[in-house]
Amino acid sequence: MKLSPKRVVALPAFRILLVLSLAVPLSACTTEIRARRSLERGEPFVAVRLYEQALSRRPDDPGLQDGLTRARAKAAAALARRAELALSRQRYEEAIRVAQQAASIETTYRPLEAHARHRYARHLLAEANTALDETRFDDARGLSQRAQTVAGDLPEPATLLRRIDAAEAAALAADARAFAEAGQFDRALRLARRAAEFQPSSAEMAELVSQLAGRQRQWEFDRLAGQISADLEANRLADMPVRLGELAGLALQPERLEALRQAYREKEDTIAAVLEQARSARIAGRFEDALGHFTTAAGLVADRPQIEAEKAACEVDRRVADLLRDGRLAFQQGKYDEAAELLSGAFTLRANSQTTSWLNQVRAARHRLAYERALEEGNVLDAVENLQALLRYETDEKAAARLDPLKQQLVDAMIAEASQLYAADEIAKAVMRLDAALAYATDERLIHLRADLVAENLLRQAVEAEQAGDYRLARSLYLRAMAAGGDRQDVANRIDDIKVLVEMQKILEQSQRDGRR
Repeated sequence: MKLSPKRVVALPAFRILLVLSLAVPLSACTTEIRARRSLERGEPFVAVRLYEQALSRRPDDPGLQDGLTRARAKAAAALARRAELALSRQRYEEAIRVAQQAASIETTYRPLEAHARHRYARHLLAEANTALDETRFDDARGLSQRAQTVAGDLPEPATLLRRIDAAEAAALAADARAFAEAGQFDRALRLARRAAEFQPSSAEMAELVSQLAGRQRQWEFDRLAGQISADLEANRLADMPVRLGELAGLALQPERLEALRQAYREKEDTIAAVLEQARSARIAGRFEDALGHFTTAAGLVADRPQIEAEKAACEVDRRVADLLRDGRLAFQQGKYDEAAELLSGAFTLRANSQTTSWLNQVRAARHRLAYERALEEGNVLDAVENLQALLRYETDEKAAARLDPLKQQLVDAMIAEASQLYAADEIAKAVMRLDAALAYATDERLIHLRADLVAENLLRQAVEAEQAGDYRLARSLYLRAMAAGGDRQDVANRIDDIKVLVEMQKILEQSQRDGRR
């Protein structure tokens, strides 16, 4: 009989299921045997693991459940023995850990875990008591807190922590009193406040803090009041209102505070009166009196720079007044150079309308004198320059009316000198004299004359260059002469001739270069 394809495929699958159904019980039986043998060999932890594996395959098997119970009991007993051994050797942390593992398996071992924790906590408390006896408060507190963490059900750690706080508070309070006796109130108050933090409900500590705060405030008041009194005596008044405000903020001894305020007001009133006298004397020009008053005020206030600045300004005013007086006297005596030097010094110190006016008068007088001497000596150039300078410092219509004729006279003299130089064939010097004349006059005649001289000078240079065979330079000079001297046909014709010569020269130079090649 032939099998259908479906049956051919289904037959192997049936066999697989059959094998698996037989293999699972067989595997569980094998694991159970291994677990039982491990338990017999004294390996309860291995047996627990194997029984758990077998139960994962046959969870309803009562034999496996009974075996797992027996294996766990033996594992817990083994852990308990290890915990007791660790306790006997004072390995408390190991004992707690192992006992905790035993209790997680069998709850009957929870008293063992508690016993281990209590033993360890009492050991820590013993060390904490030793640290407390040695006043190592931080160590004692840390050990007590650790004991409280290990065995929170014991009352002893909390009791010891209270003892530690009380002991440290007492020690800090004793130190605070000692520092207070030594006058170190800031440090004493800090220590007292720390002591009160350890015993916040202690009336004794609160009283100590209050007492030391009062003594510290009184000490601060006495210190600041002493400084203010000494500074008033030494006339050091800087920031005095601020410091008096700080003293008032301490709210102690109002009579002493008011006495210091009154002393400061008296100082201020005295200084204000002296300064008023000094300023009035300075305005009135009584500089010696003003300086004396400023010196007195500066002596009353050793640390106020404003008074020193006013005194320095007054000294400058006095120096300026002396220089003006001496300068005016020298001016009246006709000593213009000396007067100018003195008044320049006054102007440097105090540049105002008064010093400027006097200095301008002296400068004008110096130039007037120099102008008159130049006229007497026939030096027209010096006369013109001094007259121009005179008019810069002084408005003089008569002098101004003489300026233009003098300028024309100077220009005529320069033109005549230029003509003489031209006749002597010194054309360049003649041009320079005409340039100087143009600084004083700009009439058309002078401009044309200068242009002609410049053109003539360029033409001469062009001829010299042509004679020397430098046709390029000659052509350039001819062109400049044309530009300077206007249209001249002879020059234009000569430029055309030179242009031809330049071209011929280029051809000749090129042929010479070709021949060398």
